[in-house]
Amino acid sequence: MENGQYDKDWKDIHTMPEELVKELETLQPKKVLTYHNSKFTLGKHAWYEPLELIYKASQGKPYKLLTPKIGEKVQLDHEQTFSTWWRK
Repeated sequence: MENGQYDKDWKDIHTMPEELVKELETLQPKKVLTYHNSKFTLGKHAWYEPLELIYKASQGKPYKLLTPKIGEKVQLDHEQTFSTWWRK
């Protein structure tokens, strides 16, 4: 799911954080992997903000949020634990 490089000026072409939460509620996924965040900044938000917002919004939800570091392999068919690496 797209999660990053958003701004109110670009709301028609980029997913805003509150829209992402609504999309996840509609889709009811088992696992969520977001993209379009933490690489380079075009948006007017901090580079880590998209991950922090979806992390907080995902607490207590029925899906598992996958937050790999850039380049880290993700095993969709195995249980994997990810850290809040953007906070370090």
